[in-house]
Amino acid sequence: MDTYDDDQAALRVRQVIGAELRAARARVGISQRELASRTSMSHATIRRFENAERAIDVLQLLKICSALDADAGQILDIAQDQGQ
Repeated sequence: MDTYDDDQAALRVRQVIGAELRAARARVGISQRELASRTSMSHATIRRFENAERAIDVLQLLKICSALDADAGQILDIAQDQGQ
């Protein structure tokens, strides 16, 4: 796999994770600002994760999933399946 393919795969994984986080947030019925408050992250950071503009690390994912009562493992499984 060349660098372009790696970059495209990474973008796709970020897009899937962002979509899953957005869907989980919608199920809970809270805004990005409320999620930011619950996780002590900035609104801009939450927006960037959801829009695949920024990669999320595992600790950030766990913190967000905890606030949303979402399963981080399931989100990663979906990202692995759809991100390839």
